[in-house]
Amino acid sequence: MTFISDTSQSPLLATDEISRNHPFFAPITTRCCLNKSGSTKETWHIELDISGADFDYEPGDSIGILPHNPAQLVDATLEKLDATGNEEIVHKKTGKTLDLRTLLTEYVTLTSLSPKLARHLQVEKSRNPLTVLKPLDLQTYCDMLQPLLPRFYSVASSKRAVGSSIHLLVATFTYSVDEIAFSGIASHYLTTTESPVAIYPHPNAKFNAPSKETPIIMIGPGTGLAPYRGFLQERPCSENWLFFGERNRASDFYYQEELESHPSLKLTTAFSRDTPEKIYVQHRLLDHKTELQNWIARGAHIYVCGDARSMARDVANTFDSIGIPTRELRKAGRYHLDVY
Repeated sequence: MTFISDTSQSPLLATDEISRNHPFFAPITTRCCLNKSGSTKETWHIELDISGADFDYEPGDSIGILPHNPAQLVDATLEKLDATGNEEIVHKKTGKTLDLRTLLTEYVTLTSLSPKLARHLQVEKSRNPLTVLKPLDLQTYCDMLQPLLPRFYSVASSKRAVGSSIHLLVATFTYSVDEIAFSGIASHYLTTTESPVAIYPHPNAKFNAPSKETPIIMIGPGTGLAPYRGFLQERPCSENWLFFGERNRASDFYYQEELESHPSLKLTTAFSRDTPEKIYVQHRLLDHKTELQNWIARGAHIYVCGDARSMARDVANTFDSIGIPTRELRKAGRYHLDVY
């Protein structure tokens, strides 16, 4: 087998299992923004080529992405350290000797202060590193940094449908610390890199689809839609009901043609900014109270994917309020959550 690799990671051998320590380097073959003119968001469809890899996944699974820090952030950090990036550093975890730029790009977190570094600089952990960093002993500085952790994305495809490919639905975002803007590390990386992406499988058996004879009710606003695209590719003739929500129908209806032409999909949408009073997926559940009760009586499973803090809680409360007890369904293995 042939594997794509680079000099910064351990090469994947034919005998190695694909994992965080031995990722597969997957080229990006397709990358397109799904939002149309006038949107206030950027959400991307991305396809990764996994040809030649012993890489299995099921709809509902995730993949781990090993991202890189943006070059602009690395450059700004080097400037604060009064460093060139060519200095040799020993990576504390692996013992490997790396040049400083590589270590800052691929191995450590630069967007927040570790507790050790905050204490060393005598500042609050909540501060932006770029506002408090100063020239330090470089090895000491690197030893105090936290690792750059993998990010996990729900697979937006069925391998049986797309073959040697993995599809992702990726939303970009920005946030500010000390009035300096940061981009989401993994989303920025996936939507800009021209190099193969280090990935590994992250199974999620509790969120895989049931038998094709079982009806499913799927709630997925925004990128919570991702796993259901795989479900629908896997279950083209089964009973499928999707509640999808976003801001505006005209600009943010991801995979609209694909969803509206699916042969066995009942589709209910909620576009929150198209009406004077915001409408969300939980409001659409109320609109379909009786039919939802009938689906549950016939053995349907419920899937909820997306925001944990408000959406998932509001959806559960709505089901409970219309006589669909989520606690009992969870105990029976019929209420599935993939929230973040």
